[in-house]
Amino acid sequence: MRFARCAGCSNYLAWHLVKALGIAEREGLPPFVATQNFYSPAFRDVELELLPAVIDTGLGMLVWSPLAGGLTSGKYRRDRQPANGRHLTEWDEPPVDDPERLWNTVDALVAVGEEHGRSAAQVSLAWRMTRPGIACVIIGARNGSQLSDNLAALELVLTAEQIDRIERASRPRLPYPIWHQRKTVATRLSDADKVLPM
Repeated sequence: MRFARCAGCSNYLAWHLVKALGIAEREGLPPFVATQNFYSPAFRDVELELLPAVIDTGLGMLVWSPLAGGLTSGKYRRDRQPANGRHLTEWDEPPVDDPERLWNTVDALVAVGEEHGRSAAQVSLAWRMTRPGIACVIIGARNGSQLSDNLAALELVLTAEQIDRIERASRPRLPYPIWHQRKTVATRLSDADKVLPM
């Protein structure tokens, strides 16, 4: 017989995750220890509720598609597109609902990469590992060159100013009630509530 050493989930909403943890506790079952989710500098939706839930419950987050299917790799730019790539086809994941924020983010990643003599992909991966609650990043290189480039991100150390520059370019609009809590009860928020900068 084979047994799982631990359990995790993928693509849950925050309330799904917390409900599953509550059911596991109530039923005396092993709880999830990790969650696997989409998270990229230009697509930071997990920071709104899911990542705070992960931090608050002590889970680890494994990140899939950290380069957003190549959108944050520097391959696609505001003023030019590559000769080939899946985003030049009918591929529509992730959906780009704010093209200006995407291109501002890519511009920041490229600029920081140029300061280090590195690719925007490496900067994107290095930035992700500076975020709280991230246990690991799952890369999906399509060839040896991409794999080598992605792995080089492990050696890249970004300055606080560079991290902040990327963060400001990619910051999502805060939905209600987050913006209201930040304004009215900011002193009572936990570290998990502060994943997104104030």
